Amino acid sequence: MTVAATLSIAMVGTRGVPARYGGFETAVEEVGSRLAARGHRVRVYTRTGNTEDVVREHLGMEVVTAGALRSRSLETLSHTGLSVAHLVAHRTDAAFVFNAANAPFLPLLRAARIPVATHVDGLEWRRAKWGPAGRRYYRAAETTAVRCSDAIIADARGIQDYYAREYGVPSSLIAYGAPLLDDDRGARVAELGLEPEGYHLVVARFEPENHVQEIVEGYVRSAATKPLVVVGSAPYSAEYTDRIDRLAQGDERVRLLGAVWDQELLDDLYASAFTYVHGHSVGGTNPSLLRAIGAGAPVVAFDVDFNREVVRDPGLYFRGPHDLAGILEDAERDELGTIERGRANRKRAEDYSWDDVADGYEQLARDLSARRTPGPWRTARRRAAAADRQDAPRPAAAAGDPALGDPALGDPPRRVLFDAYWWDRGPFSNRSVQRALIHHWHERFPQDELVLAVRGGESAAPSDLPPGARTIGTRLYPHALSNAVELGRLARTVHADVVVAHNYTPVGRVPAVTFVHDVMFRDHPEWFSRTERAYFAPMIPLLRAADAVATSSRTEADRIEGRSGRPVTPVGLGVPRTLTDAVPRPPAGIDPGLPFALCVGRLNVRKNLEAVLRAVPLSARLGPEAPLLVVGGAEHSGVAPDLPPGTDALLASGAVRLLGAIDDAELAWLYSRAAVTAFLSRDEGFGLPVLEATHFGSPLVLADTPVFRELADGLARFVPLDAPSRDVAAALDAAWGTTPDAALRERLLARYEWDRVVERLRGLVP
Repeated sequence: MTVAATLSIAMVGTRGVPARYGGFETAVEEVGSRLAARGHRVRVYTRTGNTEDVVREHLGMEVVTAGALRSRSLETLSHTGLSVAHLVAHRTDAAFVFNAANAPFLPLLRAARIPVATHVDGLEWRRAKWGPAGRRYYRAAETTAVRCSDAIIADARGIQDYYAREYGVPSSLIAYGAPLLDDDRGARVAELGLEPEGYHLVVARFEPENHVQEIVEGYVRSAATKPLVVVGSAPYSAEYTDRIDRLAQGDERVRLLGAVWDQELLDDLYASAFTYVHGHSVGGTNPSLLRAIGAGAPVVAFDVDFNREVVRDPGLYFRGPHDLAGILEDAERDELGTIERGRANRKRAEDYSWDDVADGYEQLARDLSARRTPGPWRTARRRAAAADRQDAPRPAAAAGDPALGDPALGDPPRRVLFDAYWWDRGPFSNRSVQRALIHHWHERFPQDELVLAVRGGESAAPSDLPPGARTIGTRLYPHALSNAVELGRLARTVHADVVVAHNYTPVGRVPAVTFVHDVMFRDHPEWFSRTERAYFAPMIPLLRAADAVATSSRTEADRIEGRSGRPVTPVGLGVPRTLTDAVPRPPAGIDPGLPFALCVGRLNVRKNLEAVLRAVPLSARLGPEAPLLVVGGAEHSGVAPDLPPGTDALLASGAVRLLGAIDDAELAWLYSRAAVTAFLSRDEGFGLPVLEATHFGSPLVLADTPVFRELADGLARFVPLDAPSRDVAAALDAAWGTTPDAALRERLLARYEWDRVVERLRGLVP
């Protein structure tokens, strides 16, 4: 058996250990102590004054104390400069430098041939506390970090995406850990006159980007009865602190505790809070937020990607004081729901393990020591050269052409023309799939150049384009004619390497990958009008022109293969980000405390809504006080359903409510609150509502069809398509309010993440 080598590892750029200040210090202590326990020699550089006495060893780590100038602009740099001078004289196998602001000293480490990874933190140049000169410095420091590091560390996907987008460089995604705090709580907060679940909590440095002022202002506006407890201070922001003090002095419900360094007390504050209000907006993964979810605190967070990435569904999100006031009032009205969100947060915290974080740092240290990291700047230069070559007009790449991109990316960069006919208009589900596919393609493969063929007249100002994408307008109508006749010509015009089309394959010389949503019009013509059948008919013969064919499910792939004779690859679908990122909001006229069942889908005969409607009078759960809510309209719908006798009476009584078309925020709220979601569709190519409901944790009752078994076997209650209404009612009652199996749910959602979908689809590109 081979024994892994012991490494010497330096950690530079923080206040050091013992951890008393912030996220970097906590990470250094948690990771460094674990690496030391694994036998590595870990050296941590610590600022003078971090502890009363000079510490030379802490939790198995060597501690080297270096001085610092007491100045906001020079404290960090002066300390890091002295630390790097010591490190150059006392070399290690690898070094981790925390904070891109320390980048001016990276050339010294490169000159000394010490392999270094830089943890870039958040987008520091966005902080209002820095003036124009400070912001220019931080932007320049980012560039230096990219140029002079052997690896870049990002603690959140949003930071990773930023460096890929702005600098074209890869980074190692290593988040922070979330400590799982003990359930015992309340003893320490009692010293402050507080009770468990009896207050709202804020823990933050008093800086504009942390929105402490807006939080206090929103709370003061609210009718909340539980006090607001604010922990934090700002050694360099007296004016900002004064504004917060003035707000608090006018409301006796607000308690400002200042900085709390007693970790036991701070942990009890987290664990005993009714809600934790998190206003941070420009960092990456925030340790305070992780500590809150590890304590099981319900989270109300400022609405940015970094916070949503951590908290996801259980969180509530605000943009300003007005939003926050309403959220806090609603949280107090729905105490049980708020407490349940806290339990879900604690479950979420299990994904953030310090042991896993230490594994990431250990592997990166080994890669640095062995010189296995490519160096972000070298990668960026290769990508820039490839982009320059692509900017020149050229014919489509021929088989066997040399790769233009970085081999480490697994594939050369491509110029991809996307069929974006439905980008701003068309069936809602088609629009959402097109947008999600293209946005995630851009994020997963930032080296690719994306061109969107949008419906004529929309190319001047299309909405929500990925950064760097451009558009070209189509002229022909409808979609089938536009794709078949002009998409191939447009591909030659923009010198595309490949076309990604939906349903209808372009005819031309540029390779084409066609994603077919379904061909059920051939199996069930009775569900479609004569005009629709004629419109869909060219779909299958045009597949002969495709270089590769994809669809969403194995079930649909088998059907398309049987009809076309072409091999078809199932790539899946994902839940649209517009839905997962939406701030849930109840539809107009719906009581937030109302229990209900949910149906989602277009109003056509295929969706089989009538089977659910017939079951409503037979259900022990459903009725005017617990109605069936039906979402969907007849847009692009096919043959309308025959609603069963008695539907008018159900509508009149309120036992069934037709909500029509709603927005993503309302749909997210419905999925997350539904006691059960029923989807008894007679046939589907995939069935996106199944995945959406699973994402939000709703129990499911599904028609027993092959595609639904493929998606959700073990997660749902299945009823045969010919089941009597009493059996449908019994299934709805049995599933009501149950909790789906967590392991199966996570497995399903992981299988159908959009990143994995686009990886499979791009793998088909010739």
